[in-house]
Amino acid sequence: MVIQRPALPDQAYKNLLDQIPVEILGDIFLQCLPPITSRPRKTTAPLLLCQVSRHWRQVAVSLPSLWSTAAIECLGWRGCRMKAQLLQVWLKRSAEVPLYISVEVKIGEFVHENLPHLSEIMRAIIAQMHRWKFLRLIGVPSNLLMDLPSTGAPLLREATVQIHSGNPQDLGLLFQNSPLLHSLTWQLGPYKAFQLFPLLPWFKLSFIHFECLLSIANCYDILSCSPNLQCCYFENVSVNTPDLSQLSTSPIILASLHSFRIEASINILPLLRTLTFPVLSSLVVESTGLHSRAAAHITSEIPNLLRRSNSPPLQTFVLENFGVEEKELIECLSLSPRLETLVVCD
Repeated sequence: MVIQRPALPDQAYKNLLDQIPVEILGDIFLQCLPPITSRPRKTTAPLLLCQVSRHWRQVAVSLPSLWSTAAIECLGWRGCRMKAQLLQVWLKRSAEVPLYISVEVKIGEFVHENLPHLSEIMRAIIAQMHRWKFLRLIGVPSNLLMDLPSTGAPLLREATVQIHSGNPQDLGLLFQNSPLLHSLTWQLGPYKAFQLFPLLPWFKLSFIHFECLLSIANCYDILSCSPNLQCCYFENVSVNTPDLSQLSTSPIILASLHSFRIEASINILPLLRTLTFPVLSSLVVESTGLHSRAAAHITSEIPNLLRRSNSPPLQTFVLENFGVEEKELIECLSLSPRLETLVVCD
């Protein structure tokens, strides 16, 4: 004999769901949130949760942490207008909890400078600058990032700023009061690395990725001010230093750095000679237009870097667009007993 449990009507299921304690329901809701950079959809939390029942909607709306992530995509005039309206509701529901903000603009460079709806979005976001904890700005015109509040972003921990139009002179003010910042991706395309000192808490930074016009003096200053770096990526080191004799030769020892990547079209030998990375596990050096003599000098310095670092636990070693002598390569291998990945492209 087979005994089947009678099927419960839909209303009975809803009643059971509504009996879950609010505290537990809130924790469940938070686990349903999509990734930080996912834009709001009716088919994902938190908007989806508001459609299940009146009780669930009340709980969802009353839970500020559920609305602490705002991901905005601007794909056109109408899209921006809709996103701006939704953002106002979103920020109101988030009350005063720290915010995770992502704004990505995918409109032609010559169009988005004067988008009124994008301006409305950025005004609302900048007004909440004191609550930023995570910030991702991709393609946002720099003229929409002016007139920043004097309070700064005291809660900010991670930031990615990618600007390829407008005038990025004052973007460093985004971090004028961010003592907790530990991760920074700074991508300004064809613009120079504008003066960030003393705005950034260099001592706190553990991750940096700079994609802008850099000189080896810029790189040296950044590394010497960032003793707690764990991961460093310098992209587009291409600005010549007029007088190399004025560069500091004081050694830089980064005891926690495990990943270092540098892409350069100028001779970075003076910089490499100052560096020591005792726990380095990944080293990537890429030439983007060096003449052969300068490239040869750089590759000859790599074994010296590894010796100074006392044969660090290097697992990944990449030389892009470099010709390397067999003797130097053998030296590097002998100084890297834990090496797992070796890539040499000339």
